[in-house]
Amino acid sequence: MVDNNQAASQGWTIPVLVSLAIMLPQIGSLFQATAPETGNNGAEWLANGMIQSISQIVLLAVIIGVSGKSREFGVQRPRPRDAPQAVLVFGSLFLIGHMVALALSILDPGSIVPSSGPSALSPGGSLSPAAFLALSAGFSLASAYREELFYRAYLLGSCRQRSTPPAAAVTVSVVMFAWGHAYQGPAGMAAAALVGLFLSIAWTRGTSVHALAWGHAAYNLGILVTLNTG
Repeated sequence: MVDNNQAASQGWTIPVLVSLAIMLPQIGSLFQATAPETGNNGAEWLANGMIQSISQIVLLAVIIGVSGKSREFGVQRPRPRDAPQAVLVFGSLFLIGHMVALALSILDPGSIVPSSGPSALSPGGSLSPAAFLALSAGFSLASAYREELFYRAYLLGSCRQRSTPPAAAVTVSVVMFAWGHAYQGPAGMAAAALVGLFLSIAWTRGTSVHALAWGHAAYNLGILVTLNTG
């Protein structure tokens, strides 16, 4: 078994390279046109996002798996207690989201209007509402697992293995998570930072990746449904 000193001596080359592999597509998207707002183009945006998330999930699963330290990353099979924990995660994110929306409606009402990304999409086109809902659910679940595996399990787990102070590790995770939502603008990044802070603390306290991902996916799906039917 590798002790803390040995883990710290491993360096940061692999975590940095993995982070670049995950983050570069998101950074590149900042220089592209905003997401399409209607019809089949919106469905295509969701489908492409889901496929990209799945590919990164596979990459992270392989990297974590070959390390032989899945449990240290908090990655293991789903447990019965994950379901009620996911409900608590969803409820907490719902509360955070409403608090942020309320604050923004007071400080800057225009900032809560989505300008790009999945929140700007609408069903339309040839897709039925049921098909669009199914696609949105797939996108939400894949995106949530990608984010929880990377921003929480991999980043926080790598920091823990290298004896990084918990506060510093959480800060790194939160900052990178917020940057990953830069396409949503300053308001979106601020909201993501609060959500990321909650999810990071939950992971450090033993909440499983599955509970975080399920709750996170339900929250994202709720946003998509609300914005696209409201």
